Amino acid sequence: MNMHAGRSLWALTLLIMAIGVAVALGRPPTSPSDEIKATSLTIVDGKGKERAFFGLRREDWQPELILSDADGEQRLRIKLDSESGDPFIELADGHGKIGILLSNDTVLRAAAPDSPSAGASIMISGKEGQGLLFLSTGTAEDRSFGRIELRDSRKGRIFIKPDDQ
Repeated sequence: MNMHAGRSLWALTLLIMAIGVAVALGRPPTSPSDEIKATSLTIVDGKGKERAFFGLRREDWQPELILSDADGEQRLRIKLDSESGDPFIELADGHGKIGILLSNDTVLRAAAPDSPSAGASIMISGKEGQGLLFLSTGTAEDRSFGRIELRDSRKGRIFIKPDDQ
């Protein structure tokens, strides 16, 4: 190969490389995706302890959000009922006992089967986890009403107004 041909080959190689670099630099940077697809996201603290979970429960594929304290106890749970799909929120104490349950009738019935039929409900529990105060809405004979019920952990129901359904 003569010297002139060698220089031409180098010049052509450099030109191709320069064009490649120019094309690569001229493209806009790859933009992030507009969505992330996953069945769950778990967030851990610096010690590797699970502190937050957002995802689908494997047993029924319903979504839930769980926040846990530094000891690993689940303190806040936001879920959908597996049968009705109705939403509910549970606030638990440091021992995992539900302290406050915000729900509708379907979920409240599962938590406290002997509670009066209700619409939207709030159940506040005692330290053993049993419902002691119920605030709810209901309907009967084409009227809507609010209801309050108080219970004692030993005596059971001690007050309910209105007491008709």
